[in-house]
Amino acid sequence: MAELHQHDTEAFWKNVGSEFSEQFSVGAAAYGARLANFVMSDSPDDMKAPLASMFYMPPNFVLAKHAHDCHRVEVVIQGSLRVGDTVLKPGDVSISKPGEPYGPHVAGPTGCLTVEIFSRQAALDPILHSDAWSDASRAQAATYRRAVEDWKAQRAAATAEAE
Repeated sequence: MAELHQHDTEAFWKNVGSEFSEQFSVGAAAYGARLANFVMSDSPDDMKAPLASMFYMPPNFVLAKHAHDCHRVEVVIQGSLRVGDTVLKPGDVSISKPGEPYGPHVAGPTGCLTVEIFSRQAALDPILHSDAWSDASRAQAATYRRAVEDWKAQRAAATAEAE
């Protein structure tokens, strides 16, 4: 039987995929966004497997310009998302090739929920284009990095304690 996940439950947002993809959920939560990852493989640690990410951005949230080293398709599910001069609404699609930068993304006044499909999980790690970032984007990235570093330190401590 197929697995069923409902996005309006807290349990949904605990779907982090592999340990690798979990760090991105931790980082997103640090700045008010939410990310649930679903690895399309029998093994969540299969880094070559495609990955679907549900990404919630709160109202007026700005996601800085970046890229991924894979093919990527993003579909707006709820709310709206401004990309440059274009406003994407539910059902609208953004596609990028490996290394092709996109963004910044600005969530609409009610926020935005998207599903983003990556051709391989390993490429979830973004290629940053920080030369064009605003001070707010730099602060967001610093918050993200601190949260992920803290999470990694906690995991390492827990592993060491268990041994």
